[in-house]
Amino acid sequence: MKVNDDHIFYRNPAKFYPTVERGEGVYIYDKSGKRYIDGSGGAVVVSIGHGIPEIREAILQQASEIAFTHGTHFTSEAAVELAERIVSLSPPTLTRVYFISGGSEAVETAVKEQRCHPSDWLEFASCGTVSSRRMTPSCASRSRRPSRWPASIR
Repeated sequence: MKVNDDHIFYRNPAKFYPTVERGEGVYIYDKSGKRYIDGSGGAVVVSIGHGIPEIREAILQQASEIAFTHGTHFTSEAAVELAERIVSLSPPTLTRVYFISGGSEAVETAVKEQRCHPSDWLEFASCGTVSSRRMTPSCASRSRRPSRWPASIR
């Protein structure tokens, strides 16, 4: 069986994937110029399309200031503004936002929170972590409602 000879661990090592050159709107173009409709970009990741000038400018502006800060050491005006916007669009009991990088981390964080605070009831709202296989919580709020689970299984 012939496999790719580069250093990427592909999902299917016997499949030869086209090399992407650019994206424009709903289309992806490979190096040979062939155009594909991007049906694999993800419901949230690139649902607005590729090459949107306003998105590019926002990314460039933020990256020129700072690209990333770890939430255990710093915050940023961009994070504070985004959290305020998410809370303003959320149900009244969701008053805090915990930023994470993906679905697995969202589930792990929710489990850790519930283990640390078993008498509290966590409410979840999906704030963008959606995939075709599952929907995972990426925002949580703690309230003082009694747990629905008996103490024996908490």
